[in-house]
Amino acid sequence: MKKFIFFSFFILILSGTFAQHIGFSGAYCANHYYDYKKNNGHFITEYKNGSGYSLNINLDSILISKDLFRFSFHFSKYDGSIMTRDGGLAGAVSTKANITKYILGLTIFPIHIKVWKELKINIGGI
Repeated sequence: MKKFIFFSFFILILSGTFAQHIGFSGAYCANHYYDYKKNNGHFITEYKNGSGYSLNINLDSILISKDLFRFSFHFSKYDGSIMTRDGGLAGAVSTKANITKYILGLTIFPIHIKVWKELKINIGGI
């Protein structure tokens, strides 16, 4: 908890200093697992939905070869679990797995249009 408070305070200081060129955002994520096959016969699948978080750092108005770019670095973490069973009277097979997924990404916005002082349109992708 102390690390979270320190990190939040550090972000507030940086965002006030570089408010026009750097941005921070975060989110709580809830995931849901879906099965495209229905349980039939002796085959059963059960899912446990998990949660996660996402953190983003955005760097705006970066000058590269006389062109302005925007970069977004993001990190996400999700988790959950799955359990399957298949079998009848002669025997059964079961599988149980905990799932943790980490995503680290960079998004580049090469088209950086400033419409008004406070409105910018950025077009780009991963």
